[in-house]
Amino acid sequence: MTTEAVVATPTRPRWFAPALLAITLLGLALRWWTAVATQVDFPIRNDARDYVSYTANLTQHGVYSSDFRVLVGRLNGPPVPDAKRPPGYPLFLAPFFDPGDLGGFVHRVVIAQAWLGALVVWLAGWLAARLLGVGWAMVVAVLVGLSPHLVVYVPYLLTETSFSLALAGFVTAAACGVMAPPGWWRRVLLAVAGACLGVSCLLRPTLDQLAWVVLAGVLLLPCGRRQWRVALVFVLGFAAVMAPWWLRNTQVSQQKQSHAMAITLHQGSYPDMMRDGDPATFGYPYQGDPAAAQAESSVGAALADLAGKVRAHPWQMLRWYTVGKTMALFAWTEQSGWFNLFEYPLLRSPWLTDQRLVALMSVMVGLHPLLVLLGLAGTVLAFVPAASRWLPGRAVDGVRAVALVHAYFIAVHLAALPLSRYSVPFRPLTALLAVFALACVVAWWRRRPGVAA
Repeated sequence: MTTEAVVATPTRPRWFAPALLAITLLGLALRWWTAVATQVDFPIRNDARDYVSYTANLTQHGVYSSDFRVLVGRLNGPPVPDAKRPPGYPLFLAPFFDPGDLGGFVHRVVIAQAWLGALVVWLAGWLAARLLGVGWAMVVAVLVGLSPHLVVYVPYLLTETSFSLALAGFVTAAACGVMAPPGWWRRVLLAVAGACLGVSCLLRPTLDQLAWVVLAGVLLLPCGRRQWRVALVFVLGFAAVMAPWWLRNTQVSQQKQSHAMAITLHQGSYPDMMRDGDPATFGYPYQGDPAAAQAESSVGAALADLAGKVRAHPWQMLRWYTVGKTMALFAWTEQSGWFNLFEYPLLRSPWLTDQRLVALMSVMVGLHPLLVLLGLAGTVLAFVPAASRWLPGRAVDGVRAVALVHAYFIAVHLAALPLSRYSVPFRPLTALLAVFALACVVAWWRRRPGVAA
């Protein structure tokens, strides 16, 4: 028995390109307005201070170091190189950096990030059209273009916006690659996908093991062994981008390298992000914990600390790791941030005063739980065998590529610290998968007996 597909035909009408351009320009205008009209109280602080310190030491001394004394003119001697953070974002900041005009530097960066954010809107809409058809693609583009989370991070010197673009490029190339017929074009697309994955990992290491997981899956699963050549091309594209960073780090003292995995394993082990249920520690439960230094010294120590918590509170830890972390990861409010969804305090922002943006935020707050639930459902539905009947051609392979990256991101943060800001760059994937799930529901409804086509 035949069933109705979500998309009747992959043909794109003439109105699609102008419509997607209009939504992209709307997204650009919203991001540009936010960039120029927002003032962060101290923009070079916390994580941002590290990124700018790396940039300053790299441009002024040719050394990749997070020594912040370079920013205040108190650096005595050459800085000591380290590898506590990957170099992607400091390299992005470098062309804009001017030590004599830090205010102008910040302004130039946030304007550039507004453009990057607009490209994310365009890529999300274009990919959704390839996978779901132009009608549903418009919905995805609007959701991404108007997403307050994706917009309000533009004025910050943080990786959310640049990582969003690298991630969107990776997922787009990967989805198109798996949909392409066997041949040289598929290999080119997957090599580009691997390179974009490498760029994303140089910005933020969330996905730094994904290439190896994909290669292992292809080699170990009987259904994937015939694809080992294209999987190898993907991994080689990834390794080509990452290799200089890997080689550089062989020259850096182990004491100066990152213990990020141990730190995030430990910091994510506090149920509901509180120490012993104390609301005063919410968002930062590890601060003031006498066991934190030892637990964050190595992965083994972090796992030993986690095992002790599981023995002491088994049911509480089970709830936290099975349900609580996912809810925290996709929460609307940033747990370690300021005033709802902002990361650092603001002196002014149109999102605080303009009634149109306040109304938009209210609408998006109401839609948020539904979008998250649909996004999680879409991640599962993509791997349901019947999904091949809901999509035209090989689009199901592209949707599954998107869902695989989304599922991997969730799995990583089930082990790690589930701050909601970490999900911001993945919100375009969540939106696409949410619309996919909604399209499946619509197709199912239309197939019901007695429902007119």
